[in-house]
Amino acid sequence: MKKIILLLALFSAQAFATSLPQYVRSQKSKIESLMTEKYEYTFKVDYDTMKCLERTKLVEETEQKVGVCLINAQAIEESARVVFSVTVASNYDGTGETEREISIALVDYNL
Repeated sequence: MKKIILLLALFSAQAFATSLPQYVRSQKSKIESLMTEKYEYTFKVDYDTMKCLERTKLVEETEQKVGVCLINAQAIEESARVVFSVTVASNYDGTGETEREISIALVDYNL
């Protein structure tokens, strides 16, 4: 019985840990569009190496993950390797908005 409980706890912990990365992967086109729009380069993004820190946001009895992910990318037009932070935030206070907001920032680069 203890083994089953531990196994279920492990699966639920893994599901919790991967929910923000899954959301970020599902928003690839939006994120890459933001990168190109903001920094005027096209980037090849490596989503497999991203590191995320997440938190559960409870709004109207709906759980959504918010947090920050660090993503490695390479500018296609130049040989620059870059690291972006992708922030997934909620803006529910008094607005009634239920969609999470995505923003990006350049954290580091290497030519």
